[in-house]
Amino acid sequence: MNHTPSMIPLTVERLPGNRWRVATPLARGWSAVVSTPHELARATATAFREVEVAAYARQRGATYDMARLEGVQNALVAAGTPPTARPPAVRRPRRHDPMAWRQMPDGRWRCPSGRTFRADAQQVLNVIKLREQMAAKSLTGAA
Repeated sequence: MNHTPSMIPLTVERLPGNRWRVATPLARGWSAVVSTPHELARATATAFREVEVAAYARQRGATYDMARLEGVQNALVAAGTPPTARPPAVRRPRRHDPMAWRQMPDGRWRCPSGRTFRADAQQVLNVIKLREQMAAKSLTGAA
């Protein structure tokens, strides 16, 4: 997804000593102080980049770094765009019975879906551990 804006609002505040403060409401917390046309051009380019970073952070459900420094919870709330919440992570349940896995003659293991795994793969180690737990339960008569 492209977050690059084609136009952004800038506010320019006159400061003492022939200087100006440039800021944008789309990147709360960011500002630059300039005194020459070259610095103004550089600050404008930086403002575009900061707005892009703030939009990316908003899409990811994170707080924009400069807004965090200023204490603003979300950089774009002031612009009328509420953050989107990320759904909570879901842990997938085990899909195959550990007893359905088969060890092949070359030492690799084949799961019921047909995929093969090295003997030292974490999936295989988990299956072996579960098989041992199941065997221990059957020996003790625990349900």
